[in-house]
Amino acid sequence: MKTDEKAQEKYKEFKPQEGDSILVGWTEDKIDYERTYIYTDKRGKLICVDSAYEAQYRDGNNYVSASWPCAKPLSPKKLPEFIKGDPIVVWGQDGTELIRIVDHVAENGAVKCFNDGGFYNQPLTPSVGWAHYKPLPNYDYGGRNVFEV
Repeated sequence: MKTDEKAQEKYKEFKPQEGDSILVGWTEDKIDYERTYIYTDKRGKLICVDSAYEAQYRDGNNYVSASWPCAKPLSPKKLPEFIKGDPIVVWGQDGTELIRIVDHVAENGAVKCFNDGGFYNQPLTPSVGWAHYKPLPNYDYGGRNVFEV
């Protein structure tokens, strides 16, 4: 079997559509660059938008592409199952840990918390997103998976 046929066979079930985000890499054991898929060339390489040109591609302007020999689907990120009112521990760049009350979990995985750490159902300042967080030790989250998976 030719190399081109092997590449075609490998991606038979992985069929991204133009504009999909996928993971690409130079070798099978290092597929960790997220890129926007455009098409697969006749040799089986996946053509994606160059990372520096993502904004131009989204705006419909000229962009640069790059070919990648290896790829796999981008797994959807499973979000923690916090609900409004849950207490959590958050920390920022200085490493100071704070206890905050969850407003909601954003699509990007950031946990939005009430800014001043006030209590649930009280008038609060607008919520602020925290990328670094962990469940409050010894708090019963009711069996919900509150860790990123």
